[in-house]
Formats: sequence, C-alpha cells, structure tokens
Amino acid sequence: MNLRERIEFVIKIVEEFGELNDELLKLAHKNNSWFDKKSVLFSVNHWRNILNFVSLNEWLNNYDQSKFFKQKKILVLSAGNIPLAGFHDFLCVFLTGNSPIIKMSSNDSVLFPKIISRCISSSRNKFPIKLINSVEDVLCDKLIMSGNNISTQIVEYKFKNISKLIRRNRNSIAIINGNETDNEIENLGDDIFTYYGMGCRNVSKLYIKKGFSINRLLKIFTKKFSYVNKNPIYMNNYNYYKAIYQLDDLKFSDGLFYILKEEESIGSPVSVINYEFFDNLKEIYSDIERHSEDIQCIVSKNHIDFGNSQKPKISDYPDNIDTISFITD
Repeated sequence: MNLRERIEFVIKIVEEFGELNDELLKLAHKNNSWFDKKSVLFSVNHWRNILNFVSLNEWLNNYDQSKFFKQKKILVLSAGNIPLAGFHDFLCVFLTGNSPIIKMSSNDSVLFPKIISRCISSSRNKFPIKLINSVEDVLCDKLIMSGNNISTQIVEYKFKNISKLIRRNRNSIAIINGNETDNEIENLGDDIFTYYGMGCRNVSKLYIKKGFSINRLLKIFTKKFSYVNKNPIYMNNYNYYKAIYQLDDLKFSDGLFYILKEEESIGSPVSVINYEFFDNLKEIYSDIERHSEDIQCIVSKNHIDFGNSQKPKISDYPDNIDTISFITD
C-alpha cells in the first residue's frame, strides 16, 4: 500500500464515523458507562471535521517522507479515558507506512475494533494492522503509550530495550482575566465538562483574576451543563467529594453537580474544578512554568480559544512530543 492508498483508507474510516448506528453506540456505552452517545458523537464528529484529503496531505507534507515506509512494527497501547483516545497514534503509525500493533484499553474496546474491522472487510487491500488483547510475546520496533503513572512504570520495565514514547498523567488549565463574555465562559464550560472531564485536555484548574465573580461561573455552568447530572458515575463522584469536603469542613462552592474549590493543585477529581485567584499574569506564568510537565494545554484569550481544548488540530501532539518524528527517527 502506498501513501495515497493509506490516506484513502483513513477517509473510509472517517466515513464510517458518520454511519455509527444505535447498536454500536449502545455497545460502547455498555462497555464503558462514561462513553454515552453525546461523548462518542463529540469525538467522532471532531475527527470527521478535521480529517480529509487536503488536511492529511498538508500535515504529512511537513515531514521528510523519505523516512516513511520503513516497515517498522509500532506497538500502540491506547488509553481508555475518552472515546478513540488512541486514534491519533494509529494515524501517525499507519500513515507513515508502518505497521500498527494496537492494544486497546478495556475501557475503549468497542468503537475502533468494530469500525476498523468493518473497513478492512470491505476493502480488497491487505492492511498491516493488528489488534491484540495482550502484550505478551509481542515483538515491536517502537512503542507508544498513554496511561497512568503506575501502568507506564510496568511497561517501561517490560519493554526496557525498546524505544518508547510514554505519556503520563497531565491536566489542562484556563486563565480568566476578567473581561470574558458570557459566551466565552459558556465555551470554557465545554473545556471542563466535555467527556465529563476525563481527558487530559479537559480543564481542571482555573486561574481567575481577582474581582471576577465566582457566582458568574456558577450561574452559567449550572444553566448550560446540567446534562452531566444524568450520568450516575459522574454524580457518584460529585456526591462523594461533596460529602468529604463537608466532613472535613472545607470551603467550596456547590454547583449542584460540580464543585468549585480554591486549591493550588493543577489536577482535580472528576466533578471538582480547582481555582486560584491572581493579581497579575506574571505571577501565574511563573507558577505555570513550574508545573509545565503537568499541563497538557492552556485555555485563555492568549492561548487556545475558549471551547477548543477538546478540538485539537491534527498537528497538536500530546505532551508536545511530535509522534511522527519519534516514529520516523
């Protein structure tokens, strides 16, 4: 298969994204209660919006394509925190002419296997794509993984002699400078609540200019994002942390299905949004620099636009590590 044929196959996958039926959506939800219809469709529609012949060729033309098609076997260990979390890694391996060996997370073991199998069976070409259930006895040239800090330690030991790209836990932040419109605050809510806050690109910490009203956040978020209270697992998290904070006599603002808590930490539990007030941007930029290895992306008027943290471009690489360069070097 040449590059054009591989791009055509990716386009076929994208077309399948637009044909998801209720049965497949129900299977995905049954396998993982976080993957409801709204979350799955948000993910597949994003890929449909950004993947086409023009965008894929423009992306790949940024690289030395003489390094493509070296027939490397690349093991991809996908995360299962959001639907199709490992799809970008698949694109990077497959479109550079290499052979992806994909171990799906048990939390995301329905969508991609079903869709890829359907596309392969309807094609005359043979595809060097392998889906596996276990990494035992797997032979590969390189490894790509996104996971929690414990699982990555295990993989680092097991594949200690293999070149690896390993991504650990990160979170995202937003900066509110005080002159945001209500529409921008609503969009910020999308950065927080999309996928119920399960993604590394979800905002978990707010830096808020002193004088900005927390009540304004509460009013806007509570009005627009009440759909999250229909997810029982999410609400279990909310009720648990609310009870813990009450027992510990900690101050927080209750949004009825989420909690705003003044806290320095970048990461926060699902249903909890940390925030911290600041006087000037210089003081928080030094703090952000200190936590740079814990931050996936920044949402603000000067960074990623409000509402776009979960809409990365094809060239937006997790942890700012160029996956294609890793594969082809």
